[in-house]
Amino acid sequence: MEIHPSYSSSYAGKAFLGVDVGTGSARAGLFSEDGRLLGSASSLIQIWKDGDSVEQSSTDIWHAICAAVKAVCSLANVTAEDVIGLGFAATCSLVAVDADGSPVTVSCSGDARRNIIVWIDHRSVKQAEKINSFNSTVLQYCGGSVSPEMQPPKLLWVKENLKESWSMAFRWMDLSDWLSFRATGDDTRSLCTTVCKWTYLGHAHMHQIDTLLACGGLAKNSLYIQEHADIVGCSIILPRENESVLLGAAILGSVATKKYSGLHDAMKALSAAGQVVHPSKDERVKKYHDAKYEIYKSLYEQQLSHRTIMQNALQ
Repeated sequence: MEIHPSYSSSYAGKAFLGVDVGTGSARAGLFSEDGRLLGSASSLIQIWKDGDSVEQSSTDIWHAICAAVKAVCSLANVTAEDVIGLGFAATCSLVAVDADGSPVTVSCSGDARRNIIVWIDHRSVKQAEKINSFNSTVLQYCGGSVSPEMQPPKLLWVKENLKESWSMAFRWMDLSDWLSFRATGDDTRSLCTTVCKWTYLGHAHMHQIDTLLACGGLAKNSLYIQEHADIVGCSIILPRENESVLLGAAILGSVATKKYSGLHDAMKALSAAGQVVHPSKDERVKKYHDAKYEIYKSLYEQQLSHRTIMQNALQ
């Protein structure tokens, strides 16, 4: 368990709680009504690795969340009654539960605890290739091909290899959606998860983008952010609060309380811009990165060609 105090330990107002479940830990952060971090805590979660298979337990993750939430509330001296909203962020891992909400194993070991295929699991490479071979129009919205880190290949793998689990599963859910379901009993899926990992087609609005907002751990890497600004030619705004994923989850919780009329109003109230990173004014920098990208595309095509040659040699 890791606990991180913030600038104030005597906050007396209402608070929003954000929970972020990563690959190795569950974090909880409390935020004031103007979006300032009051404190955070984290708890490790169990992970099983066997070759290309990487699995976790939804029960273990929930226990880790509860431990982190209790710790941060104690740290910030905030009672349960003071927390008026809760939101979740999580990895795009796949959760299987039965009609009663009990775990359904996704493991060849048969261990009932292991009901999550973690996002980095690559057991479904062949299933991804099979899906891609149909050249569905949906592929143009996900980079031209599905990855084994997306949900359709994972689902197909279970259907083909764990038939009993496939028949037992009543709900297949992205982890963040399962967390909301576990907390509220409401099985509403988020647009983010369904579009990013389930091939749901959201509406395209053809926005002209000239500014990006960065969040997550890599936003703390100044070189990484500057390189991105130079490559895309856009200014990048960093959030006032470094723990932006936790804050985002807390914002979702604030909307659930009906304190704000909607997500947009909650974002305006709790978020604030920090540092702004601008692209280099030297035109040669952008041209240099564009040239590197052309080289990358050429090397990628060569890789595909070379891979075909080597595969043919083994036939």
